[in-house]
Amino acid sequence: MLNDFNSTNANKKSYINPEIQANERCRSKSRIVQNFIIIWLDPNIVEVNVKFPDSIARLRNIVSWIKVFTLPDDCVDYLTDVTDENVFLFVENSFGKQLVPLIHELPQLYSIFVFCNDNDEQQTWTKEWTKANGIFTQAEQICSLLKDNVKQCDHNTIPISIVSVDDLSKPNLNELEPLFMYSQILKEILLEMASEEHAEEELVQLWREQYYDNASVLKKIVDEFEQDYHRHTPIWWHTRDCFIYSMINRALRTMDTEIIIKMGFFLLAVHQQIQELHRQQSNTRVPLTVYR
Repeated sequence: MLNDFNSTNANKKSYINPEIQANERCRSKSRIVQNFIIIWLDPNIVEVNVKFPDSIARLRNIVSWIKVFTLPDDCVDYLTDVTDENVFLFVENSFGKQLVPLIHELPQLYSIFVFCNDNDEQQTWTKEWTKANGIFTQAEQICSLLKDNVKQCDHNTIPISIVSVDDLSKPNLNELEPLFMYSQILKEILLEMASEEHAEEELVQLWREQYYDNASVLKKIVDEFEQDYHRHTPIWWHTRDCFIYSMINRALRTMDTEIIIKMGFFLLAVHQQIQELHRQQSNTRVPLTVYR
């Protein structure tokens, strides 16, 4: 599919500077914990990283996992192997013109952001593609747009199990969908689990391992959670504009039991607070406040 495109790049070698390679080795020890990742394809990524380091850091505050490529072959191979996440593709303009028509219909490709260094060049080709958000000259231009995409992506991936009344009345509940049954069993286990003494410390350590190279997230979210968790309600933390909601969402959607158990005490606290709010409001005519 990419033969014509690849032939023009056959003699090029993918190059990532040593610092990026070191970060990739460290990142290989962590895991994807959000519903989305960024794939960045740019032959001049080293120059971009030097020219706009703060902008890239801001993007990583929104999407923690960014995979960088300088060759389209490597990029497409990685993209087509993605199964559990939605992909935000950042692509250099000349690559994008040739690559987007070939990959646009991939279901895991959620949206596309095209970069162009020429401020004066009029580019309109992205209007032909519904997943393309436009052409940008600086990374910071797309931060707010990326946030909107992230929120919509999280909303679209909320796990929902639908079981009919007839199914629930079946004498043999083994006939229910396995995923629904597993989720119910896991929920019962979580509700019966006693909070371990060091549960908060273990969760904070997990987050530090995941965001080891993101000073902003470590300081603004992880450190604050560690120091001030009990100063706020569980729902306050769950609905805060940060990675916590997305991490829970993905873990429940993919049945990532390791993450679910690590966050078990927190999920239980959210559940108990919702129960208490429901109890307080159940006997009144005041509209019930629900949470995403």
